[in-house]
Amino acid sequence: MEAAGSVESLGGRSYNEHGCQAQVVATVAGGAKMGVFRVDCEVKNIRTGRKATVRKLLVDTGSEFTSVPRNVLKRLGTKVAKKDQPFVMANGQAVTRPVGYAILRAAGFETVDEVVFAEPGDLNLLGSRTLEGFGATVDPRRKRLVAAGPQPVAHTRGG
Repeated sequence: MEAAGSVESLGGRSYNEHGCQAQVVATVAGGAKMGVFRVDCEVKNIRTGRKATVRKLLVDTGSEFTSVPRNVLKRLGTKVAKKDQPFVMANGQAVTRPVGYAILRAAGFETVDEVVFAEPGDLNLLGSRTLEGFGATVDPRRKRLVAAGPQPVAHTRGG
């Protein structure tokens, strides 16, 4: 691996020297952002049903997790399920954040997913795991979420 704080690409994902996944926004020639857009997302507590709308989450297919402002998750009563989970910020900084569970809704899609309790200054992101849970993919030209199509399932013969 490369020097501390640097990022190495491995299998389409980026990792730092600690093996933590980096969050990177794709760019095209000239530095223009490719297909970058934001969506409003309803976040709902899985136990109480309390909900709030988070405006303008950055859709980031290079980020695995969805990050929601900590104060929103606390106000909804979202419980921390995992403490001090390691993450790498886009600038290469290693941080830890708590993670909990929530129901997420955006652009007509819904799923239950792990959410990162984002600190002030963190990017608020809609990550790839949430997109997969939605059964959605990104239309970069129209800058919107679209249905990914039929999901594969296991099939047994004579079943």
